[in-house]
Amino acid sequence: EAVPEGGAGRPQEAVPEGGPGRPQCLRPEIDAPTTTFGGGASGGDEAGDWTENKTGDLTGTKRGGLGAVGSAAGMLCRRRDVSYAVIGDETEFSARLQKVPARRSQNGHASPFLCSFVPNHTNVALGQLKKLDAQMRNGAFPATNGGANGGANGGGGDGSGGDGVNGNEPAATAAAAAAPLPAPEQVEFYFWERLAAEREARLLYASDVEGTAFPAAGSHGSTISRDERWSLQQIAMHDRSLLRFVNYDIPGVNTPMLYFGMLFSMFCWHVEDNYMYSISYLHEGAPKTWYGVSPRQSAAFDRVFADAAFPKDVEADPTLLLKKASMVPPSLLASHGVRVCRAVQQPSEFVVTLPQAYHAGFSHGFNAAEAVNFLLPDWLPYALSAARWYRRIGQQPVLDTEHLLIDAVRANYSPDARAHLSFLVDDELRMRGAFRSGGAPELKMAEDDRAHALGRGSPCLFCAHTCHMSFVQLGPERTLKRRPPLACLRHADHLPSQGRVLFVRYTDAELLHLCAPPGLPPTSLPAASPHPPPTLPPPHPCAGLEIPPALPCSMARALGEREASIDAKRQRIAARAAAERAA
Repeated sequence: EAVPEGGAGRPQEAVPEGGPGRPQCLRPEIDAPTTTFGGGASGGDEAGDWTENKTGDLTGTKRGGLGAVGSAAGMLCRRRDVSYAVIGDETEFSARLQKVPARRSQNGHASPFLCSFVPNHTNVALGQLKKLDAQMRNGAFPATNGGANGGANGGGGDGSGGDGVNGNEPAATAAAAAAPLPAPEQVEFYFWERLAAEREARLLYASDVEGTAFPAAGSHGSTISRDERWSLQQIAMHDRSLLRFVNYDIPGVNTPMLYFGMLFSMFCWHVEDNYMYSISYLHEGAPKTWYGVSPRQSAAFDRVFADAAFPKDVEADPTLLLKKASMVPPSLLASHGVRVCRAVQQPSEFVVTLPQAYHAGFSHGFNAAEAVNFLLPDWLPYALSAARWYRRIGQQPVLDTEHLLIDAVRANYSPDARAHLSFLVDDELRMRGAFRSGGAPELKMAEDDRAHALGRGSPCLFCAHTCHMSFVQLGPERTLKRRPPLACLRHADHLPSQGRVLFVRYTDAELLHLCAPPGLPPTSLPAASPHPPPTLPPPHPCAGLEIPPALPCSMARALGEREASIDAKRQRIAARAAAERAA
């Protein structure tokens, strides 16, 4: 077994259920839904949104109408109403192929491995995914399945129906599907010790499906059912969640996504974007094993990942950890002093991950899960840390933290939000003052520019920071058709000094007014700077502006290479500006 439950690898603060030291798998009690995706009637179908299929399951999902945001998509969509449709065994989803190369144990531990992905590998119906899962289980656990004779050996499962799975064994497949699931300890041992032990293993995972399997709000007339109250969409947009101030859909962040897995389909080690909270609900099917590392030990995780688990791979690609394609055995982490929390999530249970908490896991068989992010006030110190770290590595953040905080303060969300906005505004006004000392002109952003991308700031050319409050560009011309590259105030000096113009979304007075506590004149900022509340540990120091000594040398090298690329950008921009002036 990788790390025994309750053993030395279990941290005290991984994901609390009411306080430190409690397990992170939250089991709903009286008010929680027991069956919402299947397995019996739950809530009814008064509004016609839910339909009973032949097996008596009530199934539904949100289909279409959701937008995307991010550096890859480059698109923002306003929230809109969406319709529900029945999900059955014949329903198809796009699945990605997960490939695990053949591997061997090393130094007494199951070996770490990299998982490669082929997105949109094939469209798979859920009934077909269940059959593939049964074939995989029949090969991996023949004794559990009553001696059914499958075609896969210890390491050869293939979610596409070949290379280790005998697709012509309908009797064995049916027997495997009807057999009880293997014990969680058996699945865990096989995953780390035998999966891909002889040859490459291939799995299908229908992940990141935009939608929800909870009932729509208001689908039961004037009464809010208990299922609706536990809906992940309701949690993400709850009055206490700061995500309600993001006024566009970000699938998987403030709108849920569905995940249909099979035996051994996995989610690799990662932290959430912008160090957000996450919540995952297992609707039906086989359990999932989860591993979590406390935010207190995220720096230690980074070091083990780079120096012990993947030294050669990280040397070749210092950004490997950011690609969410790496599995490190918890036994290896524990042997280097990183405490790992383990939980087995059963259907109708929630799992919550804390800000900046690394987590990973895998499925024990076919299952249907749903996940979304949410934000509480104690996330705010992590928001600032994530923003600093993203600037350091040049990664565009999923959230525009400045925009979110300004809208939260306008709604009088909490004193914490006002304190953190004051911290950002103080920094903003200091940088404005330094820039203005050079005598460069200043303009207020036009209305259409402020409304562009639903108010989300454009990214800095040099650090990818979302420039919501202000930015600097060359020349005063800025239209929807002509949007020159821009820089944040931190990197304004990377642009040629001749022709720089400061654009502001808010005047200094407007920012001071936003930050002034109710009843006090907006003449100065509150003196107190934000501090992490006691409910969470302080953010990991790697999120600061300086490179801490504990940072793996590979990441330090990557940051050094990034500085060289910024210098090259500066030279290209200067040469282009000089050519334009000469012309």
